[in-house]
Amino acid sequence: AWSSLAMGNYPYPSSYLLNGAGTLPAWPVRVACSHFDGVNVQDNKALLSAMRKAVGVYYNSSGEAPCFDFQGSANNATAEVNNHWDYQYCTEMFMPMSMDGVQDMFWAQPVDLQAEAEACHQRWGLHPRTHWAAIEYGGHRILSSASNIVFSNGDLDPWAGTGVLESLSPSLVFVEVKDGAHHLDLMFSHPLDPQSVQDARKLEMEMCRQWIDSWYSAVVNS
Repeated sequence: AWSSLAMGNYPYPSSYLLNGAGTLPAWPVRVACSHFDGVNVQDNKALLSAMRKAVGVYYNSSGEAPCFDFQGSANNATAEVNNHWDYQYCTEMFMPMSMDGVQDMFWAQPVDLQAEAEACHQRWGLHPRTHWAAIEYGGHRILSSASNIVFSNGDLDPWAGTGVLESLSPSLVFVEVKDGAHHLDLMFSHPLDPQSVQDARKLEMEMCRQWIDSWYSAVVNS
């Protein structure tokens, strides 16, 4: 729930992270955390109740579910999408993640590559191609010879930490989207969009025009 709420922490209500089968409120992380306001941290029952309400922002967007499976999906639509992603994770985008309980709010859970591989084999009957993405796309090595890329990262997006966070050349440009969650700049424009995402989209369009104009100019003059 928490990772999905963080990815979908948009400034307006959105059904994106629930795949159209429900709607998260605007700034859902704030809404989830608000359930802990004023709770006595020494009262375990009160904390548990607050936690249920908090994760219910994701698992119970309808407000009608009497109980929900925190190890499952929010609805049938997200379950289907999660299956697709899980297969791609096991075959192409193998990215095991860990928690240490120090730099995050979760219990420590170090990466266990063998367990991850066994889980993929159990679910899909295959073994992960652990380095496929880096081999296919070049990983960070490609940055030494690549061009015409805008690396946009929202500072609220949990994925941002693994991104390219600085401009590397005039055609390898980094743009930070302040108060931006998971690829907010790729969403349709919205009246509640922060100025940062409006500026990011403008820059992205300008860069694309420059690349296209440069290509046409090279063709005409060749």
